[in-house]
Amino acid sequence: MALVLRDEIRTARKFYDCDASEMWRSYGPPRDTVTADERLVLEGVEADKWKIRPGQRYRCVVFRDGGEMVTQRARLDMDALCQRHDLYDDA
Repeated sequence: MALVLRDEIRTARKFYDCDASEMWRSYGPPRDTVTADERLVLEGVEADKWKIRPGQRYRCVVFRDGGEMVTQRARLDMDALCQRHDLYDDA
């Protein structure tokens, strides 16, 4: 069971991988089943090469999973899409 130590919105100072984008690419629904607005978000994220850009706001969650410390970073738009489509594990 994961213990969340920190969950906050930050502004990126450098490029980061977006964990929500990776989740979407692995488990998200096919592109033809999403709404037009969601498709626009995906096109923008894809144009950014699925990354968090410097100056962009993102969600940073730090948690302990077993004995391991994990930091998860997610663009706010992709985080919202993943939550809307229940892609996150609630455990």
